[in-house]
Parts: sequence; C-alpha cells; structure tokens
Amino acid sequence: ELVLSDLPNWEAQDRAQNAFLAFLDWADRTGLTLSKSELPLVSEKNRYGGTLDINVLTIRGRLCIGDFKTSNAIYADHVIQVCGGYRPLYAEHFPDEPLDQGAYIFQFNQNTGDFREQHFMDTTGAEQAFLHMRALYDLMQELEKRVK
Repeated sequence: ELVLSDLPNWEAQDRAQNAFLAFLDWADRTGLTLSKSELPLVSEKNRYGGTLDINVLTIRGRLCIGDFKTSNAIYADHVIQVCGGYRPLYAEHFPDEPLDQGAYIFQFNQNTGDFREQHFMDTTGAEQAFLHMRALYDLMQELEKRVK
C-alpha cells in the first residue's frame, strides 16, 4: 500500500539542489578550494571543542574558515560559533597557518532553496561573546550542582 508520507519530498530536493548549485557557482567565481574539512579540535586553553565543517578554504589565494548552515537566515549565534569559537580554535592548533581572510558562513535556505554567503573579517566581538558564553556555561554548571 502506498502512503503519501512515504514519497520523497521532491520540492525540498529541488530547493536543496538549487542552493547547492548556487554555492558551486559562487565557489567557481571566487576560486574556492578546500584544504581541510570535518576536523575535530579541542582547546586546552579555553576548554571547549568543535568540529568545523570547512576548516580552511582558500578564496582568491587567501586562507579563511567557513561553516555551512541550513537555516532560514544567518543568525548572531552562527557568527559567535564560527568567528568566536571555531576561528580561535583553529588558530590555537595551526599557528603557522594564519586565517588572513576572516570567516565565511554559507547559508542554504531550507524554505526557498536560496544560497547566501556572508563574510566576516572583524571577529573581535564574536570572540568576546564566545568567551563570555563559555564562562557563563561554567557558572551554570556550578549552580546546577547547588540545586540538585
């Protein structure tokens, strides 16, 4: 028996394909090359870790970091994660490979199938926000112990 909910969502697949093709077009225009991806890293200094989608990519011959987001927008917490967490994490592990081109967030919109990239050269505010959130996490853990 055929159930409608078992059929593939062709419309969603078309949107995903459109977004991916737009990304490939952008990558071709900018000369994007990937040098590392899905690299898990841990910061001993700040006690956090993460796995970067695109660790290092080269755009027009300059190194930067990038992350994929399948969301309806690029949000501030994305910028904090990528620019404030991942970028310093990478710098801690690869000091001889400076990210001289900042960070990119690549958004694949689930609703529209649009692709968008946003470049962040100045990551100072994001780094500060990330470290504040990291400190807040420690405080929350201590408070959780008190209420249990």
